[in-house]
Amino acid sequence: MLPKNELFIRRTYDLSRLGVQNVRSNPTVGSIIVKNNLILSEGYYKKYGGKHAEVNAFENIHRSQLTDNDKLNVTLYVSLEPCCIVGKTPACTDLIKQNSVTNVVIGSIDKTPKVDGNGVTILKNAGIKTLTNIEQIDGDQIAKTRNVFAIKQRPYITLKWAESANGFITSFGEQTIISNAFSKRLVHKWRSEHDAILIGTETARIDNPQLNNRHYFGPSPIRIVFDRTLKLPTSLHIFNDNHPTWVITESNKEYDIQHNEAITYIRFKFDVALLQNLTDYLYQKDIGRLFVEGGAKTHDAFIEAGLFDEVRIIKSNHMLKGGIKAPEIHHSPDLTIKMANDKVSFFYIS
Repeated sequence: MLPKNELFIRRTYDLSRLGVQNVRSNPTVGSIIVKNNLILSEGYYKKYGGKHAEVNAFENIHRSQLTDNDKLNVTLYVSLEPCCIVGKTPACTDLIKQNSVTNVVIGSIDKTPKVDGNGVTILKNAGIKTLTNIEQIDGDQIAKTRNVFAIKQRPYITLKWAESANGFITSFGEQTIISNAFSKRLVHKWRSEHDAILIGTETARIDNPQLNNRHYFGPSPIRIVFDRTLKLPTSLHIFNDNHPTWVITESNKEYDIQHNEAITYIRFKFDVALLQNLTDYLYQKDIGRLFVEGGAKTHDAFIEAGLFDEVRIIKSNHMLKGGIKAPEIHHSPDLTIKMANDKVSFFYIS
């Protein structure tokens, strides 16, 4: 059985995951308040711009369970270092001090430049006993998307593709179904956990995907498609509803589409700086998580630029006679091969 600190921190990790669909560029955070080894209240960060996990935990506490003398014996557990800066909400370190908390136990340090250990220092200087890095490996894993956004100033980028047993992602020039019902639902779950989803021109034209979340609960991401000269047919699914769709193009024209105000044209040169310009733009728009679904040319471009943090591959045991080979993770400027391989996950289907 885990020691109590580790056990309670793991509960905050479970709570933090409940907010993954709605926090955008902010971190997912869970928090609990404990008295005499009993959980008095719980809270998590529910929505971008909303109350922080610690605030929700304090608001959920049953005050009748505490006397004035008891308050000094309360321990706050939180999955991520409490913020010490005023943004859309007040600093959580102030809230903790105001509520006379004696002990704070933290899973992972927030790498946001103005936080990054400063929250811990403020608590310790206030006389609050503070423990850090409890079950840190899992805590860092949960905080990774926020840390990439804060440190690298771009979204956390996940590449995803499905490939056959012999390493092809599609037959030449035609839609190829490699996934099954289970993996389709899994992919839609992943979509719900990202702020934006991106495909290339040929994937849009050949596969005609809807790029929304239909097989899992939760929101659909903003759709992003490359179309350098606006040559895509306007009959495609991504142009036939009112869900936000961003078109990356060089053209000064627009599609001849009536009554669709959900399309936004973002104009960049299609040169070596294209992906960097795009990720800079997404950072400015507070897009914290980008899901890249293809195709091969688009994935290869992100891999070649080193603009990826995670790769998820649906691996089938079926063979294709030929077609377009799956991308290869051969190098990344800021990752060793070993680290890159650690970021690749295979999901096998039959």
